[in-house]
Parts: sequence; structure tokens; C-alpha cells
Amino acid sequence: MHKDKTRRGRRGLALRIRLGLGVVLGLGVGVLVYKTYDPSPVGHFRTEKGHRAYAASYAAAMEQLPTLTRSMDLETDFGTVRVYEFASARTRRSVPVVLLPGRTSGAPMWEANLSGLAEERTVYALDALGDAGMSVQTRKIEDSDDQAAWLDQVLAQLGSPKVHLVGHSFGGWTAANYALRHPERVASLMLLEPVFVFGGLRWQVYVKSIPASVPFLPQSWRAATLTDFGGAGEIDPNDPVTRMISDATEHYAAKLPLPQRLSKSNSEIYLCPSTSRWPQIVPCTTRPPPYGSPTTTSETSGSGTGRRPRTRYRWSSPTN
Repeated sequence: MHKDKTRRGRRGLALRIRLGLGVVLGLGVGVLVYKTYDPSPVGHFRTEKGHRAYAASYAAAMEQLPTLTRSMDLETDFGTVRVYEFASARTRRSVPVVLLPGRTSGAPMWEANLSGLAEERTVYALDALGDAGMSVQTRKIEDSDDQAAWLDQVLAQLGSPKVHLVGHSFGGWTAANYALRHPERVASLMLLEPVFVFGGLRWQVYVKSIPASVPFLPQSWRAATLTDFGGAGEIDPNDPVTRMISDATEHYAAKLPLPQRLSKSNSEIYLCPSTSRWPQIVPCTTRPPPYGSPTTTSETSGSGTGRRPRTRYRWSSPTN
């Protein structure tokens, strides 16, 4: 009798495992079919209604930001990039800070940081090409070289020979990818929870990201994914940035290059002293960094999807 119960228990466990794998496989196939069905080479909103919903939530999130100096639409070979400037007479001569957002986040994700940064520096916050925001992609971004190319064209139009690059999540990879190719343009580099820079993503992350990337799945599934990735126990659905990101995942089809993980040798390049020709890096996670910059300190409180990075910066001189 005991052996029969054990066998039935094992059969039940095996059945549950097979069912679970079947669900994951089914979702994966559904995502593959859905992605393949969308042949557009550039990022776009799936419907006009979705575009309007996102535009409204984006505008609400922008209202949380400090007063901007100007809004610019800068032309590149890959499309038009929306850039917001936060400057004052006191910060005009400083080396500017350029903020690169995480996936589906856009410039409003820096709401918690902009006031403090703009007190010391001219700050430029942009919406990435190929992702949700006010930037408009017109040409496919094929690879890492293209990703660095459009960013270089944007920075060239800002008029500063060097910038302090700050990137979060996918924006962290974008910043590191750019610094690897144009170290002479980067005064310093700060990465907040970057992906594919010092390590890849675990397979569990890909599985968990499925509900957030497929619009026809229930809203509650996407909300649970954003909560999990946000690192918070609970996300306020009425928070303007949360609503903006939720609308982005539902209504926008991103067309971004697959990040190429930096090699170990390339990652070690960033750890050179500040006296070298390479920009210095401060990797930031929810754990204290194992090392730091003599002129920059930082700390984060979680991912941009639910809890925006709250970072303190210190520069030795406003002109450095």
C-alpha cells in the first residue's frame, strides 16, 4: 500500500512537471510566433489607441520632473531622438551628465534623480531609439556598432567634447557599449544594474519576462512581472512612471539589438585608474559595490520598473 502511494505521488509530480514545462513551452512558442508575425524592422506602437494611452501616461510622468530648459529632437541615421535638457547659468560650463534609461522606461524614469543632478551639472535625459518614448526610429539597429553609432551622433550635437554617462539596465549596457568604442568622449561612466556587462541573465529571467512582453496576456500577469523585476514588495499602479512603463510593455513593440555581453578583458578595461585614457566605472547594484571612484559615490534602491534608482553623486569639481 505504501509503495503504491509512493508510485502515485511520483506519477503526480512527474505530471505536474510535464504540465509546467508544457505551459512554459507553449508561452515561448506563442511569443516566438507573435514576434515573427510583426515584421517591422523599427520600434512602433501596435495601435493608435495604444499610442494615445501611452502618450497620456508619459505626459503625466513628465509632470513629475523638474522644469526643463528645452526639449530637442535630434536627427540621426537611425531616427529622431528626443532629448530633454536641464540646465542653469551656473551649470552651463560643467561637463554634462547624459542619462540613458532602462527598457520601456524613457526619460521620466529619472524623476528621483534629476533635481539633485541638475543642481551641480547640466543634465540631458533622452528616450532611446527602438524603445518606448518620444524618439522615433526610422532604420533598423542591427547590432552593438549601430547602437553606439546613433548615441554618438546624439552626443556630437550636444556640443560637449566629453560627457558623464549614466545608464540603467539596458541603458547601462548601451553606456558601456559606447564607452568601449569611444572612450575619449566619456569623462566617467556609471552603470546602475546593467545587463550583459559583467554577467548574463539567468534563464529564469527570460521565462519571467514573457508575460510582460506579450500584450494579449492578462494585465495581472504583467503587473506581477513588473513587481518582481522592480524589486519592490508592491508597486503602486497609480504611480505615473509605473503606469507609463505598464503602457509601454502593453502597447509598444521594441526593436532593439541583442546585447552582446562584454568579454572579461573588456570589462577589466573599465577598472583602470582615472589617470588612464579609459573612463572610470562604478557598478551599482542593490548590494554595496566592491570598489568605488574617488570622485563619485552612488547607491540604488531597485530597478527602474518599480523603484527608480535613487542615487547620490559627488564630483570633485563642476568643470570636471
